[in-house]
Amino acid sequence: MKRNLLSLAALFMTMLFSVSAFAAVVDKTSLVGTSKEAWNAGGGPVNIDGISMPEKYETTTATLGDVMWQTVEGLDNGTYTVELWANARYTAGRGFESAATDGQLECTFLYANNVEISIPVVFNPDLNNNTSHVLEGVEVTDGTLKMGMTKKADGSNWHTIQIKALTLHATDDAALASANGRHVAMMPHPERAIFPWQCATYPANRLADDVTPWIEIFRNAYNWVAEKVK
Repeated sequence: MKRNLLSLAALFMTMLFSVSAFAAVVDKTSLVGTSKEAWNAGGGPVNIDGISMPEKYETTTATLGDVMWQTVEGLDNGTYTVELWANARYTAGRGFESAATDGQLECTFLYANNVEISIPVVFNPDLNNNTSHVLEGVEVTDGTLKMGMTKKADGSNWHTIQIKALTLHATDDAALASANGRHVAMMPHPERAIFPWQCATYPANRLADDVTPWIEIFRNAYNWVAEKVK
């Protein structure tokens, strides 16, 4: 009987954690606006390689500061990956010059909360060539994400941007549950942190523990099954 209970509890936990592997990444793209108004853009949208892109065009490359941006609210706190379609271009031959060279970095940047990356200034824009960029490790701590494009140096005058994907990742102390409470995703995996030596960090005053507190999940699973099969 005890062996059967242990087998049932093991099966229960295996099913639980096999689900968690799929629940650790949550798509939040639908919460991001796609219109030119959402991006605080001055124009567009323009179709670039099949993607509808809000745009901002200026007759100078010297303007600095935020170009287009938006703030997304109501997000779960955690670590995100932001993927953006974005282009910073110089339209040559229109009566003004760029201080940058074709492909130069460190002029135009994409940002999302704590993460910032430089994107190249491209001369002679091609409407069949769209570029995607990835910002990883974006931290949301107050339910709010501000992302966009900014200029720090003379270079580009035509800018386009659009969301590609926004995903939430479970962190090392995160847990996610489905609305009905039947599926739970946790990091770290409790079945891989049963013993103190398996943990990346562990309280110094508890290093003598035979097992970690995660063992309670398995004890509870055993007790639950034992109660149900009485």
